[in-house]
Amino acid sequence: GEAKAAAAPAAPPAKPSVPLVDDGAVAPDIDSVFVFALIWAVGGCTDAKGRKVFDHVMREVLAGKVPEGLELYIPAEHLTLLSDPVPGDAGSVIFDYCLDKETKKWQLWTSTISEADRTISPGASFSSIIVPTNDSARYTFLLDNSLRHDYPVLFCGPTGTGKSVYIQRHLRGLDKDTITPTVIGFSARTTANMTQEQVDGRLDKRRKGIYGPPPGRKAYFFVDDLNMPAREVYGAQPPVEILRQYQDYKGWFGRDNTFRSIVDIQFLTAMGPAGGGRNMVTDRYLRHFNLVGIAEVADSTLQGIFETILSWYLLDGGFSQGVQAMVPKVVGATLGIYNACLDGLLPTPSKSHYTFNLRDLAR
Repeated sequence: GEAKAAAAPAAPPAKPSVPLVDDGAVAPDIDSVFVFALIWAVGGCTDAKGRKVFDHVMREVLAGKVPEGLELYIPAEHLTLLSDPVPGDAGSVIFDYCLDKETKKWQLWTSTISEADRTISPGASFSSIIVPTNDSARYTFLLDNSLRHDYPVLFCGPTGTGKSVYIQRHLRGLDKDTITPTVIGFSARTTANMTQEQVDGRLDKRRKGIYGPPPGRKAYFFVDDLNMPAREVYGAQPPVEILRQYQDYKGWFGRDNTFRSIVDIQFLTAMGPAGGGRNMVTDRYLRHFNLVGIAEVADSTLQGIFETILSWYLLDGGFSQGVQAMVPKVVGATLGIYNACLDGLLPTPSKSHYTFNLRDLAR
C-alpha cells in the first residue's frame, strides 16, 4: 500500500484565481472604445466636409435616432450604447475628442498636449518650429498605434496639411538603437528598380533567402508622394507594383529571379488626392493600409498656429507691447486675404499657377 501511494502522481498545482469582471461596470468603457474605433476606422478617411456629415450621422445613430435618408440601412429600433455621449461643444465634431486612458472619459485632443510642447524656445530657427495642435496630436496618436501593431498606414490629404511633417517628426523621435528609418521620395521618374535598390540597400542577409535589417532592429520605410510615379503602357505604376509584391507575399524577386523573403520592416506612405500629375493607386495595394484622411486645417487652428509663431518672433525680437498686441488682427487679416485668394483666384488655362496652399500663407 505504501509503494502504491508513493507511485501515485502528484496532484496538479491549483490554478491561480482570476478575479471576476463585473460586466455591467466595464460595458460603458468597452462601448466608449468601440465608438472611438468606429470614428477613425470608418470616418477617418473623410475630408473636412465629410467629417461634418459623418459627425451629424454618428450623433443621430448614437442617440437612438435614424438619420434622414438612411431609413433603408438603419432599423427604426437599434441598439443604443451605454457609453457617455461624445461632447458636442459649439463648432466641434466628434473627431476633436479622444478617450482618456485612465478615466475612459471624452476629452479634447488639445488637452493631451503638455505646456512644454506648446512653448517655443528662444533662439529657435523658424524652419524647426512645430506648433502642436489637435491635428498633430490625433494624427501622431494614430501613426504611433499603427507602428506599435505593425499595421501599414497611409496619410492622404491636400498639399500643405503636414502629412510628411507628422510622419518624419515621429520617426526622428523613435529609439535610434532599435529603429532604422528611411525616407523614399517618389516622383514621375521613379522606377521599380530604383525603389527596390533603395530598400534592398538597407537590408542585410539573415540567412539563405531571408533579408532584413541588422538583428535586433526594425526598419521603417516612409514612401512620400506615393501616387506620383508615371503609369506604364498597361496602366500600372511599376514602383507601386514592387511595393505591392512585398505586401502580398512579404518579399519580392531579386534581379537573379530568386525570391527574397523580407522580415522586420514596415512601410508608411503619404500622398495627395489624385489629379494634377498624381495618379490613382491600385486598390490591390491600398487594401493593405489603414487610410487616414488629413483634412484641411480649420481657420481657428491656423489662427492659433500663426499667432503663436508671430508672438514668439516679436517677443524674441524685443518689439514693444503695442506691436505685440496687434498679432491677432494681423493674423486674422492675412487669413482673410488667403481665403479670398482661394475663393476668387481660381486656376484657369492661362493662369494655371493660381493654386494656393498653406505654404503660401506661411511665407
